[in-house]
Amino acid sequence: MPSSIVSTEPSDDEKVRELSRLARAMAVFKVDEIVVVGIGGYEDDAGLVDLILNYVVTPPYLRRVIYPLKPELRFAGLTKPLAIYTHNPTNEPPRRGQLREGIVTRSWGMRAKAYVGLRNECVVQSSRELSPGRRILVRIESVNPLRCVEVSRDDVEEYTGYVVSVVGQDHVRRALRGCFTVNATKRGAPVTNRRIAEKIVSGWRGAGCINLMFGDPRHDFDELVDFRPGLNVNFIPGQGTLTVRSVEAVWATLSILNYLYEVRGE
Repeated sequence: MPSSIVSTEPSDDEKVRELSRLARAMAVFKVDEIVVVGIGGYEDDAGLVDLILNYVVTPPYLRRVIYPLKPELRFAGLTKPLAIYTHNPTNEPPRRGQLREGIVTRSWGMRAKAYVGLRNECVVQSSRELSPGRRILVRIESVNPLRCVEVSRDDVEEYTGYVVSVVGQDHVRRALRGCFTVNATKRGAPVTNRRIAEKIVSGWRGAGCINLMFGDPRHDFDELVDFRPGLNVNFIPGQGTLTVRSVEAVWATLSILNYLYEVRGE
């Protein structure tokens, strides 16, 4: 998505609210990565988009450790909780097998201590060298004493949130990672067309992953960035409003893709 995605919001607090809604959509549908493409004239918005999306996906108990007080976060209290597994939304006490994010405080090669939001720091065993300040994902192996093992996001079943990347327009192709690419645009073929729906599923299945391109409130993605997607699709055919807000488009598109993945992708 372009850094100008919240450019029409009248104030910073409204931008933060809109980004919070965007983060919720990404988490509900288990999006792996959000790639923000810098658009000329919207460099400040790129920084805000990156900051707020990363802030929201960070477990609440780590935010004070990772994010110092700064003016850009003065409206962070307006964001809504993601309530994903690693945020411990039900305030569950620590138990063996629980997944948590942490910050390394001390390290001895592949052993370390990390703050994971509990009274005591966790002794962590890893397969790589850890350094103080590194953010890690761990699974609790023992509560008393508190011991953990570092795990990879790719190797766990639980959804641990998205990652955010900010790239220049010249690096868009590299960020796509060989996935099947779909441009969400009202100029595209309607997703209600069976042939289009089947193209999405077959392209997704063949590549093993899918990229979605969203525009800003004024332009489609391909009007802002010189890149030709694999398929142009209208996910809201017959819309009743003159325009569809970017976050509304994200919710609608991800809802339909979730249906296609569950029903036709098997």
